[in-house]
Formats: sequence, structure tokens, C-alpha cells
Amino acid sequence: MNNLYSPFVWAFLVIAFVWIRRTFITLRALHLMPVIRPFRDTGSTSGLPLISVIVPARNEENNIYDCIASLLRQDYPNIEIIIANDNSTDRTEDIIRSFGNRLTCFNVPPTPAGWTGKNYAIHAALEKASGEWFLFTDADTRHEPSSLSAAFMHAVRHGLGFLTLTPRCLAESLAEKMIQPTAMGYMGLWFPMDRINAPGSTLTFGNGQYIFIKRSAYQAIGGHSAVRNELLEDFALMRNAKLNGVSAQCALGVPVYGTRMYDSFSSIWRGWRRICLHAFSRDWQSLLARAGSIFAFSFLPFVLYGVVVWRYLRNPADWLPFYVGTAVVTLVVIICLAICVILKVKKRYVVHHPFASLVMCLILLDALWMAMTGKETAWR
Repeated sequence: MNNLYSPFVWAFLVIAFVWIRRTFITLRALHLMPVIRPFRDTGSTSGLPLISVIVPARNEENNIYDCIASLLRQDYPNIEIIIANDNSTDRTEDIIRSFGNRLTCFNVPPTPAGWTGKNYAIHAALEKASGEWFLFTDADTRHEPSSLSAAFMHAVRHGLGFLTLTPRCLAESLAEKMIQPTAMGYMGLWFPMDRINAPGSTLTFGNGQYIFIKRSAYQAIGGHSAVRNELLEDFALMRNAKLNGVSAQCALGVPVYGTRMYDSFSSIWRGWRRICLHAFSRDWQSLLARAGSIFAFSFLPFVLYGVVVWRYLRNPADWLPFYVGTAVVTLVVIICLAICVILKVKKRYVVHHPFASLVMCLILLDALWMAMTGKETAWR
């Protein structure tokens, strides 16, 4: 009977409540979120507007070939590809130029004061763009052949001037497999699409890996010049679209493209620190709240479960905390498996969730320290 009053039992019940609430938020978002699926159409392709694809690239020798190759396989018939080589010091430029005249490659001038490198690279590239629509995409992306057709048709059918897509997770190194699915899952939890897309919502989210925007809408929001010093230009562009009355939407792009964001533990740490720092507007209270939530409900449950297993093995009469803990940890694992399915990553990566949660907690605390000390980050 005393087991009922065990602090472990109550702790696990609170953890279960939080994860059930997280599941409700995710399911609601999944039910309401638009999904961009491969587009198949046997109709006429004449008269389709030109789409300019802009790819900024700085030291991307490990990614740029696959990105360009996937863009050249697009089934959309009226496309120009412009690669902005932003002062790369590796083989990036050589790889780009190996594609010959199938695309336009140019070297970005030195970044002026007041601009971030990525924003200026895209701004400079647009001087060479003739399209009625623009696709801004990163060098670490891989696109299905119908990606651009699907995005264009979705935007036209829904009367959108601004469309940003979230990707599937591509992971190769051990660090990526351990951390990336969890990190991307948390972004979906913190920025649910149903709230982002709700009429009148002030919640802002953008994904610079895939921003599809009409030229007239881009001009209406002031382009990259209006967000020249923003390190999360995607969030800022979405915010400006909402403020200027441009019809904007965030959609699930998992079926049509993927991204390999970072290729090492150090780049994962720096990248997610930058994202978290600016996604929460350098607000230390928001960063602390997220770090505390991850620690309490994603890392601590596994520590507590280890304790109750040890106690149960020593004293089988102490059975209730063990069985409640088993049920709750199983619930957490099942939900994490569902996230792996959504992001199209291998389900065995779920075993890394406790470690990944601890890393994300520490990254948030590092971002908090930067916010409190006024330290700055950079694109690269």
C-alpha cells in the first residue's frame, strides 16, 4: 500500500501526463498540417512560369554535388539554377563548375557591413535571377524529382505567396543519428504547424532549407535586404510575410526532400545553439524553460527508471514504482518511435533519445549563456 505514495510513482505519473500532452499537440498538428506529396500530372506543361532556384554555398564540398544533382533531376520544365559560392576555401567551387552550363555559378563579393553571409549571398544571387518564383534552398538538401512541381502546384492551388517546408532527416555519422531526430522533433513540438498556419497567429517559423516564394511577395516583404542582419532569416522572412499580408504557410515536406544539416558533433552543437538562441529571440527565460522541460521529461525519466529497477531487484515488494515506471518509459519510447517514422529515420535511433535529450538540454543552456552575456553567432 505504501507503494502508492512513493515519490517515484507520482513523478512517473507527471511525466506520463506531459508526454500525453505532447502527443496530443503533435497529433493535432499532424491532423491539420498540409503535406506536400510527389506531384504527378500528365497535362500540358506549356506556359508554366520560370522558377529560379537559389543555393548559397560556403565550404560545402561534402554536400553540394548531391544537392545540385537532385535539383537537375527536377521534372518541372522551366527552371534556372543559380549557385552562390560564398568565398569557399575548399573544393566547393570546383564541384559546382564541374556541372558546366547546366547552371549559373558566381562568386559572392565580400559581405558588406550589416549583412550576414547567407543573406547577402542570396541577395547577390537574385540580381541574376529572372524567375517569377524563387526557391531558396540550402546546399545540404536532397530533392525528389517532383519536389519543385509539388511545391509550385500546392502554392498555386492554395493561393500562397510564401511556402516553407520541413524536411525528412538524413543522418550518416553517429552523432547525427544520435541527436538530429530528437532535435528536429523538439522543433516540431515548440513550433506546431497548426498554430503557425492559423489565421491571425503571431507564432512564426520558417525553414531556410526550403523557402518557395513568389517574386511579387518577396518584393512586398522587402526581400533579404529587410532581414540583412538576421541569423535566422527564415523566421524573419515568415514574420515579414505575415506582417505584410502575404498568404504564407508552413507545410510538411518530408515526402519531397530531405536534409543533412550537420556532419559532426561540433557542427551539431554550434548549429542548434544558433537556431535555439535566435528562435527564442535570445530570451533567457524561454531558453531556460525549454532546457528544464527537456531535462525533466526526456532525460530524467530514464534515470529514475534505472533507480526503480535497481530497487525492485533488491526488494520485489517495491513493485508499483517499477511497473508504473516501465509503463511510462514504454510510452515515451513509443512516442519517440512515431517521431522517427514521421521524420523517415531508422527506428533504432530511438535508443539514443536519453543521450540526445541531455545534449539538447546542454545546447539550450549554452545558448542561454550566450543570451545573457551578449555573445554573437555566425552563419558559418
